[in-house]
Amino acid sequence: MQLDHHPVLAAHPGIRFDAADRNLYPHGLVARTCVKRWMFWACQQFSPAISVLVWEQVGKQMIEGGAPDPLALACGTAELAQAAAVLDHHLSTREWLVGGQATLADYAVAAPLMTMEQAGLPLEGYPCLLAWFARVKELPASRLPD
Repeated sequence: MQLDHHPVLAAHPGIRFDAADRNLYPHGLVARTCVKRWMFWACQQFSPAISVLVWEQVGKQMIEGGAPDPLALACGTAELAQAAAVLDHHLSTREWLVGGQATLADYAVAAPLMTMEQAGLPLEGYPCLLAWFARVKELPASRLPD
């Protein structure tokens, strides 16, 4: 894809987008940098914490038939609490992660939360995060096809 005659590469694994048509990637340098920062944060902080809990609570039982490891659950829960606190605090003063509308950052950070209920992620103490996630789930790209 080309944007202003420059190739646009996905900064997050699995995300392909047409930034010009969907307005998911802001035009200003500062806003774009903020989007990238949140996308990398999702990969390095948020997703790994959630992945531990999803594996222990869902995947391990389905694939191996084993019980969750209490130590892994404790570590994953502690890591998620740290990351969720950062996200909840940021969202306490805004509806979206960057700017006044949803961007790629919102989709990237929300993606691992799609298994929140199945994995029983302990997020009830993060009201701003939960309200934001509810908004993300209402976006057209987040809805499952009929």
